[in-house]
Amino acid sequence: SVTHAAPELVAARTTKLQAQGRQREAISFLQRSLDECWDQGLVRLYGSLEAENAEAQLKYAETWVRNHPDDPVLSLVLGRICERLALWGKARGYYGASVTQGGGSAARHALGELLLRLDEPGAALEQFRSGLAAAVLTQTTGVRSPESIANTLLPSG
Repeated sequence: SVTHAAPELVAARTTKLQAQGRQREAISFLQRSLDECWDQGLVRLYGSLEAENAEAQLKYAETWVRNHPDDPVLSLVLGRICERLALWGKARGYYGASVTQGGGSAARHALGELLLRLDEPGAALEQFRSGLAAAVLTQTTGVRSPESIANTLLPSG
């Protein structure tokens, strides 16, 4: 059963299936695994898999929002899938949500890259600056970003 497999084993099997050219099976296996046992590392892996049918991949991932509405990694992954589909507004919304949820420098970088693509260099620069500042602060002091701290302390709802 997938249910109680360690995330490392699920990731290894998914990667092996992908390497064997069994992309559809890898995605299906990872979806079932995440349905049964949520893990942010596996969510990141899911976002890195490029499905033949990205629309179906997005639709499936969006079902996870019900149970994980404040997950910055899920929001980041949803943004990446939307970007692959050229759903710029939707990608921007998910990236913005990831930033608000405490997604840190990775979320700000993704949002900045999208803003550059949308020809908004000023807004992109602000995201890059904020992301760099957050990364440096965390790296040098171990202190997390204010968004990350707020997300931890304030109940969602």
